[in-house]
Amino acid sequence: MITKKEIAEKLGVSRTTVSLVLNRKPDARISEQTRKRVLKAAKELGYRPEEGQELPDLICYILCNRKLDVPHYYEQLKKLERIASERGLRIIFITVDHDQSEYTKMVNILKSTGVKGAVLAGDFNQEIVQRIQQIPLPFVASGVTNIEGINVVAPDHFNAGFDAANHLLELGHKRIAFFTGELYKLTHSKILAGYRRAYETRNLKFDPALVQISHAERGDDLVQRMKELGIDYTAILAVNEKMGVDALNELKMEGKDIPNDVSIIAIGGDRSGLHCRPKLSTVVAQEGASAKLILDTLEQNINNYNMKPKKIVVQCTIIHRESTSPYSG
Repeated sequence: MITKKEIAEKLGVSRTTVSLVLNRKPDARISEQTRKRVLKAAKELGYRPEEGQELPDLICYILCNRKLDVPHYYEQLKKLERIASERGLRIIFITVDHDQSEYTKMVNILKSTGVKGAVLAGDFNQEIVQRIQQIPLPFVASGVTNIEGINVVAPDHFNAGFDAANHLLELGHKRIAFFTGELYKLTHSKILAGYRRAYETRNLKFDPALVQISHAERGDDLVQRMKELGIDYTAILAVNEKMGVDALNELKMEGKDIPNDVSIIAIGGDRSGLHCRPKLSTVVAQEGASAKLILDTLEQNINNYNMKPKKIVVQCTIIHRESTSPYSG
């Protein structure tokens, strides 16, 4: 029995292209010439869908050591599901903690019939990567990592930190508090490096006291700590949306006027901040663009397992809202 994969190989097109044509997706962006070639080849080779036992192609979204209630991962998964569906693919979702039994569970799922590739997100590590490579299975890591030799699609966190800090400096703020989680996390350390670079380009002195770390990533706790320590500041750069929202709400409870008393900008997210009053300014990579790049890279790897690994950096954009304003002191 002829398969879609064999048709794709004969024509030199992707397996997804063949699936979209034979599944008769009306909105698929496929040229009429290619469509006719696929249908002609399917007829000549004797492809008969009513006899086919092929399962739908599955992509496994693996969220490592994180929960889906974090807005970024939820939004990314939604975008991936939409784009995958347009390409005739289905997404299955699993969570994996750093535990040997969890790793075994992940491997068993990835070996299931129909799983063609995987997307790694969250706090993935070298062991998870090695387990997938040993199957072997094509995959793309979504996020900042120092693991070499794998496909990676990641936001440009260095420039995100630079742009956020530079935006506040342009508004006249020189005492910008940097609210962060643990700095061993590459995302946070890269944002901090961008923040420091913004100060350097303006020949302004870096004050380590402005960098405050919360292991629980609680922006409200850091507002209280700054108050107790008597550290003055006129603006906050938070490494994630949750910390920015926490800080904004805590300052409001203290009677502060945002942004006239304190300006706030956060990296990433872009959902929770919309529900704040005032709305939170953020620096974000567009999830739709990231999701497309992830699936494009994964499909290329599925069609060519020996392809050279790619590292794709997604640029971030400042979303100007209501939580930043010129320094009025």
